Amino acid sequence: MGLAGLAGVAAIFGVASLANGKSTERAAPAQAAVAASVHGTGDASYATVDAGNRSAAAWLTKLFAAPRPERPEFAAADEPDSGVSDPRAATRVQSFGCAGALSTSRSLVCTRWDLATADYNLMLSYKAALAHARNPRALRRARAAWLKQLDALGGDATQILRHIEAFQRMIATA
Repeated sequence: MGLAGLAGVAAIFGVASLANGKSTERAAPAQAAVAASVHGTGDASYATVDAGNRSAAAWLTKLFAAPRPERPEFAAADEPDSGVSDPRAATRVQSFGCAGALSTSRSLVCTRWDLATADYNLMLSYKAALAHARNPRALRRARAAWLKQLDALGGDATQILRHIEAFQRMIATA
């Protein structure tokens, strides 16, 4: 008998026992066995019926409710710290490649998660603006000038972040 067959038997048994006014204590062991087989767990909590609530719909809803997945807990080490070097940051950078010889500011963007994320968001906006621009060539020139200015900033993360945000605002108004 398949999963659908067991579910049908459980539904018929539950409705019949509730309609006949049978005690929920006598029906509970059978319901628990069906619930355990339907849900693939040994947990009989899916089949319990409140003594005061004899509604077949309430019982069926409880019986066939999907088990709630546990919320995954992330260790603090999984969340990037914005002020610390993180090799995963290079995977987010979209404005330029992080391989080879880089300027100080570009290497900082490639190693800091907060800067890499800001760059990623900037490039999403840039690509959308480029797709709708009346003059895409001018927008490409502005990006090239922005990259040159980025190289001249040095290793100050605050200035780099402000530079990224300024270009983001410029794209939004263009």
